[in-house]
Parts: sequence; C-alpha cells; structure tokens
Amino acid sequence: MKCLRCGFDCLEGMKFCGQCGAALVGAAEQSTDIIQSTLPEAMRSKILAAKIGGERKKVTVVFVDVSGFTSLAEKLDPEEVRELINSLFRELIKVVYKYEGTIDKFIGDCIMALFGAPLVHEDDPVRAVHTALEIMRAVERFNEKQQINLSVHIGINSGTVVVGGVGSNLRMDYTVMGDTVNLASRLMELAKNDEILVSESVQRITEYLFEMERLRPVSVKGKTEKVVPYHVVGIKETPQRKRGIAELSSPLVGRIKEFSLIRSVVERLGRNKAEVISLIGEAGLGKSRIIEEVRRETEGKVVWIGGKCFSYGKTVPFSVFLDQLRSYCKIDELDSGPVARGKLKQQVQRFLKEKIDKYFTYLCLFLSIEVPVELRDRVKHLDPRSLRVEMYASVKALLKEMTKVKPVVLYFEDMHWIDPEALDLILFLLDALKNEQILFLFETRHEQETGFYKIRQALQMIFKKRYTEIRLTPLSTVDVTTLVVNLLSIPGLPSDPLSLILEKSEGNPFYIEEILRSFIDQGVLRQKRETWQFVSDILSFEVPDTIEAVIRSRVDRLVSEPREVLEHAAVIGRSFPYSILFCNTGVKKIEKSIEMLDRTEFITKIDTPEPEFRHILIRDVAYNGLLIKKRREIHKKTAECIEKIFKKKIEDYYEVLAYHYHNGEIYDKSYEYYQKAADQAKELYHNDVAIKCYTRAIEVYTKIHSDADREHMAELYEKRGDVRELKSEYDLAFNDYEYALEYYGDAEQRANIKRKIGKIFFRKAEYATATSCYEDAMKIVKDIPTSIILAEILIDYAWLLSEGKGDYKQSEKRITDAFKKIDEKKSPRVYARGLTNLGHIAFRTGAYDQALKYYKKTMSIMTGLNDKTNIGTMYNNLGLVYFSRGELDAALTHYQKGLDIFQEIDHTMGIAKASLNIGLLYRNKGELDTALEYYQKCLTISEEVGDKNAIGRAFNNIGGIYNSRGEFTTAMEYYQQSLTISEEIGDKNVIGTASHNIGSVYRAWGDVENALKFFTKHLTISEEIDDKMGIGHACIKIGAIYLEKQEFERSRDYLKKAEKILSETGHKIGLSEVYTNLSELYTEQKKYNDAYKFAEKAQFLAKKVGAGSCEIPALRAMGKALSERNYERAKTALEQSIKLAKKERVNWELALSHYELSKILCTRGNIDEAKRHSDEAEKIFENSGAQGWLEKIKTLLDTIDRRK
Repeated sequence: MKCLRCGFDCLEGMKFCGQCGAALVGAAEQSTDIIQSTLPEAMRSKILAAKIGGERKKVTVVFVDVSGFTSLAEKLDPEEVRELINSLFRELIKVVYKYEGTIDKFIGDCIMALFGAPLVHEDDPVRAVHTALEIMRAVERFNEKQQINLSVHIGINSGTVVVGGVGSNLRMDYTVMGDTVNLASRLMELAKNDEILVSESVQRITEYLFEMERLRPVSVKGKTEKVVPYHVVGIKETPQRKRGIAELSSPLVGRIKEFSLIRSVVERLGRNKAEVISLIGEAGLGKSRIIEEVRRETEGKVVWIGGKCFSYGKTVPFSVFLDQLRSYCKIDELDSGPVARGKLKQQVQRFLKEKIDKYFTYLCLFLSIEVPVELRDRVKHLDPRSLRVEMYASVKALLKEMTKVKPVVLYFEDMHWIDPEALDLILFLLDALKNEQILFLFETRHEQETGFYKIRQALQMIFKKRYTEIRLTPLSTVDVTTLVVNLLSIPGLPSDPLSLILEKSEGNPFYIEEILRSFIDQGVLRQKRETWQFVSDILSFEVPDTIEAVIRSRVDRLVSEPREVLEHAAVIGRSFPYSILFCNTGVKKIEKSIEMLDRTEFITKIDTPEPEFRHILIRDVAYNGLLIKKRREIHKKTAECIEKIFKKKIEDYYEVLAYHYHNGEIYDKSYEYYQKAADQAKELYHNDVAIKCYTRAIEVYTKIHSDADREHMAELYEKRGDVRELKSEYDLAFNDYEYALEYYGDAEQRANIKRKIGKIFFRKAEYATATSCYEDAMKIVKDIPTSIILAEILIDYAWLLSEGKGDYKQSEKRITDAFKKIDEKKSPRVYARGLTNLGHIAFRTGAYDQALKYYKKTMSIMTGLNDKTNIGTMYNNLGLVYFSRGELDAALTHYQKGLDIFQEIDHTMGIAKASLNIGLLYRNKGELDTALEYYQKCLTISEEVGDKNAIGRAFNNIGGIYNSRGEFTTAMEYYQQSLTISEEIGDKNVIGTASHNIGSVYRAWGDVENALKFFTKHLTISEEIDDKMGIGHACIKIGAIYLEKQEFERSRDYLKKAEKILSETGHKIGLSEVYTNLSELYTEQKKYNDAYKFAEKAQFLAKKVGAGSCEIPALRAMGKALSERNYERAKTALEQSIKLAKKERVNWELALSHYELSKILCTRGNIDEAKRHSDEAEKIFENSGAQGWLEKIKTLLDTIDRRK
C-alpha cells in the first residue's frame, strides 16, 4: 500500500504510514466488500454456476493504474480522499462488470481485472479493450463532476494461465503460467497518463475494431526478446470484417446455393408480402459472408438496415435495434444530443413526413437521444409500459413508411446474443409488418437455448411458406481445397499443410483462415511478391486463440457433470466408447451427460457406433484446458480401462494403448505397444502409421534405456527404413539403414543392410553406387559360403544387371552363383526370386515362351507355400508377357486374377500395381474412361501409403489419358506433377517418361523446340541408365520432330534406331508407332510405295495386338500415302481413322484425322465437306490450346475460301 502523502511503500495491513504517520486511505474498502457491493446479481449467479476448478485458460489481463491521489492528499482530509477513491473505483468496477470481466485484486491504486475467467466469452480481448476505453471516459466524467484531475494508464495482455478455484466470496487464486500477468503489468507501467497499451496478442485479435498505433519495440523485464506495444487510439470509424485476413481474399466458395436462395427472396420483395429467412450455422461457417455478397449484389434495389447483437449487449435493452437505426442514420456514439437529434430527424423526415411530430419524440427516447425541450411535456406523464407501447409503434411506423418507398431488408447479425427486449420488439414487428415489403433476415448459431429459438415457432406460424430456414453445413474437401488455393494463389499446394488444414478445419472457413493466419504468424507461410509460399515444415499445431475463444466460451457454460464427461472424452480421443468413458469417469448418469452434450452440439451420437466430438477442435480445446497432471492421470486410467475391457482383442488397440501410456508417462508399456503397433502396421502396409510408431518406439526406448541395446536399436531403424523404402522416401530410408549398419555387429545382418542400401540406389537409377554397395555386401559375407544373405545379394545384383544395364549374361551368371549357395527346398523363397529374375531376363529379350516358363514355375513354388502376395505378383508378370505378345484378352485375365488376390488379402500396393497395368491395357485398347478409373484407383492407393514412385507413375499415366483426349493443359499438369515428384526422389525412369510426355504436349501445341528439348532429355536419361524401351520411344519422338522440321535424314536415322531396338525387344506396339512415322516420312519425300508399305505394317501390328490407339494414326498415315494415287482408298482410310477415333474417344487423333481428310477433300474440290471436317478439327485444336495446329487450320480454311 502506497502512502498518498509521502509516497512511502507500506506493508500490507498497516493503517498508518511508517514514514510520515498519515492514515493509509483506501485500505479498508479496497477489498472483497467493494467487489461484492458492485457485482450485478446476474453475473454473481453465472460465476457461482461456473464452478471453476484447476484448469488452463486463455485470459486477457487488464491493469488499470489511477494516478493523481497523492496531490489530492495534500489538499483534502484523508477521509475525503478515501471516499473519492472508493467512489471512483466503484464506477470503474461497474465498467468491468458491464463487459463481464472480473476483479482479481487491488494493488495500491491499481486494479487487476480478468476477462476469460471464470466467465469465458469468445471476444474477451475485445471486451477488455472496450472496458479500457470506457474506463478512460468514466475517469473524465468523474474529474468533471468532482473538479479534480486524476488520470489512468492501462496495460492489456492475453495469454495462458492456470486457474484455481472460485471461493464462496467470489475471489479467485491464480497461478500464472508464463508471464501473461507480468507483461500486462509492464505495459501498464510503460503507458503514459491516459494511454492504453496492448500486447501483440491483443492487437492481433482486436485490430479489426480498434484503431491502434504500433510503437517501437521495448525491452521488458523478464522477456528475452523486445516487446512491441500498441497504443489504442479508439474505435474505428468503419470497422473491418471481424473474420478473414486482410492480405487474403477469395470469391464465395461452396455457398452458391444458399447465396442464390437469399438473393432470390430479396429480389422478389417488391412483388410479395413480408418474408423471413433464418440463416443458421455454427460460428465461422460463412453466414456473414453470404449476407455480405447478397447485400453487395442487391444494394440500390432494396434498403438494407443491418445491426449486430453483441455478447456484452444483453444489459442494454434493444441493442440490435439501436445499432440498426444509429447505423442507418449515421449517428456516432460520441455525437452530442443536438447533433444526434439532427441526424435522426434528417433521415426519418423523408419517410414520416407530416407524421414526424407524432413519432419523433419516441424515436429519440428509443435511441436514448435527448428529447427537445418543447416536446418533453408529451411524454413526461407516461408510465413505462405506455412509453414502451409508443416506442414500438414509432419503430413500426418508420419501417412501414420506408417499405412504401423501397423494399427493406432488416438484418439481425449474431441473433444468438439478442437481448430479451429486442426479441419482444421483433415479435411485435413480425405481426405488425407481415403484409409489407420487408424481409426479416436472421443470422444465428445452432445453440438451442439462444434467442432465435424462442421465436422460431412464431415465425413458422405467422409466415408459413414465406418462412425460409437455411442451415449451413461445413465445406466439402474439394471446396476447402479450392478456398485455400484461392486465398493463397499457390499452384500445386503442398500436401502436408493442406492435409492439416483439412483435418483441423473440417470445412469451417473461419477455422481455415485462422489456421492460415497461425502459419503466417509462425513464419511457415510467407508472401513473396504476389504469391504465398510455405517456406518451412509445420512442426506443431496449436489451436489459434480466436478459435479457442469461440469454443471455450461454450465449454465453460456446461454444468459440472457433462463438462467432466467432455474432458475425459477429450483425453480418450475423437471418438470414445461408452464402456471406456464409464470406466474412466465413474459418472453414474453418463447417458444423461451424453444426451446434454449431444443436444448442445459438442458431440454427435447419431449414425455412429460410439459418440464422437462434432469437431476435432472442440476436442483439442477441451483437452488443452486440463491441467497437465490431470491429463496424465486420465491417460493412464484410459489405457488401463482399454486393457481390461478389450483384453480378448487387444491387438486392435496397440497404437491407442501406446499413445495413452506415453502421455500417462508409463514409458515401458508405451514402448511395448508402440513396437507392436509398428510391426502390425508394417505388415498391413499402413506405412505412415508404421513410421510414426517406429519413430515413437525409438524415442521412448532411448528415454528409458540410457545404455540402449545396440542390436535392438538397429532392428528398429532397419524396420523403419524398410517402410520408408517402400514409400520411395529413399534419402530417409538410407539414413535409417546407415544407423542400423552402425548398430549391428553381426556380419550377415550388416551385409543385409548394405544390400538394402544398394536396392535404394538401384531404385534411384544410380547404378554405379548400387553396384558398389552390392560388392561391399558380398565382401562382408565372403567367408560364409553357405550364407542365404549372400544368395539374396547376388539375386538383387542380378536384377540390377538385367533391368538397369541390360547385361543379361552377367545377370544370369549371378543368379546361377546364387543357386549354388542355397537348397531349393530349404530356401524356396530365395530360389523363387532367382527364377523371377530369370523370367524378367527372358521377357526383356523377347523370349516370351521362356519367360512364361520361369514365371509359372515360380507360381508353382508360391502356391505350395500359399504365399498369396507372390502368387498375385506372378499373375501380374504373366499378364505383362501376354500384353507384350499382343494377347490382350489373356493379359487382362491374368491381371484381373492378380487384382482379385491382392484385394482378397488387402495388399494395397499389389492392388495399385495391378490397377496400373489394367489401366495401361485399356488405354491401348482405346477405352480411355475405363483406363482412367484404374489409374485413379492406383493413384488413390499410392497416395494413401505414400509410395512416391507409384504416385509419379500414376500421374504420368493419368496425364496420358488427357493427352489422348486432347485436353493438353490438364495433361501437362499431371505430367509436371509426375516430373516434380520423380525428381524429388531421384527416380530416373519416371523422370525420363515424364519428360517424354511433356515433350508430347509441347509438340501438340506447336512448340517444336521445347518438345525436342524434353524428348532429348528422355533419350539422355534412358541411355544413361541403359533403358532400351526408353531409348526406342525417345528416338521415335525425336524422329517425328525432325520430320516436322523437314530434316528428313536425321528423322530417318532416329526412326531406324528405334526400329532396331524395339525389334530386338519384341515391342509390337512401339514398332507400330515407328512404322507410322516412317510412312509419314516417306510420304513427305514422295516415296508413296514405301510409305504405303510401312503404314500397312503399322496397321497390321496395331490390329494384331488390339491397340486401337495405334491403329488410328496408322490408318491416317495410309490415307496420306494413298492421297496422291488413289483418292477413294485414301478417303476410306481416313474415314476409318475418324470412325475408330470417335469410338475410342481419342479426341486429338480425331482432330488430326479430320484435318488430313479435309486437306484431300479440298484438293478434289469437295469444298463443303472439306469445310465440315476442318471445322471439326478446329474445335478440338482450339479446346486443346494447340496454337500451331490452329495456324495450319487457318491456312487450310483460307485455301477452302479461295476455292469457293
């Protein structure tokens, strides 16, 4: 306590100053008495009902320091000073209570107030700033009244505290977590007289409403980094939107239906009687945004009178109507009586005209505007009830007259906070204006106990079919993705941030924007020029303060038992079985609590086997509100309950048990279950789960064993590496294998790890490094001649030699060496792997019968072992052979058998690979829609398990479908995604294929140079890794480019090189494409006989293997070859090409065939028919963005026009 006379700091409890002996004023009443005496009864009941126990809360702390009493003490008697202090403090406390803050304590002349405990509101920081501004005004009024000169300086900060219990005297004990209170106090000390300073945490949430000035960063005691204070200037003249981020914007997404419905009702107002719309949805679903868009479109057609209901406005009668009329009349809260009266009269006189005298007085009273002296006699004798009747009649009269000039939309925002008096007036107006051109537009939340639901039945009864109720639901996944892309303008949005946004927002636009804001605040998301970029990984996620406040305010309104059930449920998880919840809580009437939580929309139990949280963030907020000690106890209890209840099927709960024991800090059991969960997930190809659980197991094991068992650690790293290798996360897998190599001591285990590292480099097409690894692995076990691991190394090495280098002789030698190391009967799986490799060698060299023999023998071994995974794989391999032999029906039969087996055993990657092969087959048959379905299936599965190699291949193949349809922009998007992901993992095979396909799109667009660049890139990579098929296909395309460039010799050289390679490999579909291009080359050189022969060979091969997509260009080449010698046969060939292209729905090939037919028709004078075909081609070229071909069409059309 500070002495007001000399300024000496006296000890608490002293009644007289220890230095000057003066009486210490204020010591008596600055206590519970002054708090109790000013506390409104309604608020007292709320605080006692809250029953706060120990919990974590986000609160806003306000420090108010009054200065100037010292100088007064020199002039006035101590009792007079004390009375002044008490009088002022009562006024200031009333302001705090008006906004439902609480007084925590007095410290000398300083008041510490809290917003957010024990009563929580979603706008506590806003209430705190309103309170500070109003305290300033209250001190000004007090000074004016008392003729004194006191001043205040205020500091405000928001943050987390740990809250104790509320006693019977309504006082609370707070243990501060962090420095939330300290920073508020420091800001108060920094503030000058009559200044409010707030922290960044407060500024960020309230800047939409208040004008603030950023000050220089300052050093603050207890903080390592400087703090940026903000000076509160006042309320903004035009507040910004409460939600959203200024730098981010998006058109309306996912709400077109609701927008159109409201707009249609607004637009028909002039033709019908009054209507009512209720727009209902949880906080943040976009209610206000829809209204804003409708208002923007209909402004001028109708009069909009909008107002907000405020959560702190319930103590002010008719608050929403006051907001509506003051806003419409542009009356500012600081306007003097005469100014406000003048603005009101100016606006309403236009409508009331000669009735102005009758109603103006009551409108002034309604708006709390001073009534003119000459009109006061009219109202001074009226009792309150009569006065209310006249005010109601005046509001009705004004609105009725306004509707005669133009339809009116009376908009009530945040109706759930409406005060009872306003609700009563609404009921009166609904009936009184039901035949006028007015729309009552109510925007509210779902909470059934709120104001809107008290009049809902009346709305339905009065308005019947003129009542429209719209209930908003969360946005779909597609709409969320669209919204995020719109807001950030990011092409190719990274999957990790998007997944987090989808998971945490669950389709709520407000949550989406606040999550993005949190990314910006963390520095994860940054703006570079005009686009946003994710510049680092998201390491953790905390519920943004704005979202937490909305949810916490609802949680804190729950009574004790449902709240306890909610908190225990939050620890259990998103969903929570009744049995575990009952075992955990011991609450006897648990169903009753569940019913209440369901009714109040915290949880849902409809159409679910067990209750679950309605939104993941409700669960997060309830969980974060628990003290860490209590969380730990509930986690441990939950794990014990699961073990007890689900003892017979405990394997279904490994990961859940590991999680709960880990958070319950029972680390030995946590480790046991994490290891089991990881092994189980690995077996089921739940790769992400497996990686997560192995990672946790490693972390926990090292925590509980300071001298960790090296062999055991090696095993964990090896297993995690295996899963990462499966996902094509090669660099991460390599790191894990390196750790395993360091920890393993056994020679065979070390050799096996080296083999796995070699496999990684093989998959990345880094064959020299892979070879080195295999050779190192063989050296490690060279002294163990019967080692099975050595045999496996030799077989993997053989695979590299055949598939990577095309060195089939050396590959066969390694397999023969491997077979010498093992007994077929003792090691059938290793032997079968060797046979499979021999089958691949035969397949690659075109010895299809031999390949079938090896694959069938492998199938026999796997059938004997009942190894369904490898049986399915063998069906796939057999299908590949039949496909390459052109026996498409037999290929499909085997692919389908493989797919059936993989589906039977739920082998996800097997399903993906089989689907990819079946898709490729259907594409070659020209059945593009069916092919796309299978490719999409492969992509979905690959994304689920995170196999980047398979994802890259699927993107490539899907792009191929759109390419065939002539939808080149979409095709390019898929090809680019394939290239990006394959470059990320270093998969040279897919890099080459993606580059090839990108070149094809550039060629179609007429960009010959870029096309050549990407085809050459494909050729270079294929030659580097000795990919014969890749070399062949790249040579075809490069030959075609040189044909377009009229460099015939270079074209022929590349095409002949392709012919040689593809003939050696027996690739008939590829050969068909070579012959088609050779035919076109010879046509250009006017060697029509040769051209026709090659076209005939191309068609024969395409027809033989059932590849319709190859037969179309072969027929077109035939038509071009015949065009100079046999017009009718040429025309027939081209017409067949068109017919087949339509059947196969290959739009691009269709356009090319239309173009060629148009050319020969034009030369023969069939102008009308030529024009029809050129028009058909032009449409497709235009849709495809094929500028080069459009120019050719233009030239052709000019020729046709001239010939006309």
